[in-house]
Amino acid sequence: YPREIEEYLYLHPKIKDVQVVGIPSRYYGEEVVAFVQLRPGEAMTEVEAKDFCWSRISRFKIPAYFFFLEGFPATASGKIQKYKLREQAIKLLGLEDEREIKFLTKKNIELDAGGRDLLRIQEFMEKEVLPAGIDKEVFHRAKLALQEFYKKVAELELAHENIEVMVIIDNHSLDVGIRYEGDLLEFPLDRTLDNLSDNKEKEELLLSGYSIRQLTDRLREERRAGSARLHFYFTRRHHQ
Repeated sequence: YPREIEEYLYLHPKIKDVQVVGIPSRYYGEEVVAFVQLRPGEAMTEVEAKDFCWSRISRFKIPAYFFFLEGFPATASGKIQKYKLREQAIKLLGLEDEREIKFLTKKNIELDAGGRDLLRIQEFMEKEVLPAGIDKEVFHRAKLALQEFYKKVAELELAHENIEVMVIIDNHSLDVGIRYEGDLLEFPLDRTLDNLSDNKEKEELLLSGYSIRQLTDRLREERRAGSARLHFYFTRRHHQ
């Protein structure tokens, strides 16, 4: 379905050209990434590109990563060399090294559905996850997203029983699985800036992309009878 995604992204007024390629994924088998060439004078972020896709195409088709280039590698006749883009994505994301990476640990934590033990998330992340060896930038985003998710689920009273969190860790990525009995939390959950009077706080909020979806590189959600399961995936963003 790369061509289908490309044809949709062509509809964005800032985008001049786009090429979608598949890359290997330890968790999903394969993921898609998009290489985007913008029109002259335009600027775009990865979050903005994902926002454009979010409610318009199937979520599993949304590219996991967006790279912005001035041009694409091509043959002498002008044919775009997608295999070179794929090689570039693998290098930028550090996937060349992943063949040797093993899962370092897998942990479980049960949280109260009423939201009375939020501090247990922070303790779990700092005492269990961080010592296992994880990129600090990945760790920071995962902790914020997990706290935000827990507060939202508790605030909306979606969980009827304990919330169970499972984490698979390697040195530069986290796969966080969350399961609970109850209703699935709907996405996206963008925080509003309207109620903030402090300009600095607004700026920090905008720069951080402080929402569950924006903190997460990949989101999978699953509904089953009476229960909800989500997987948040975080990886290094050094390529941005």
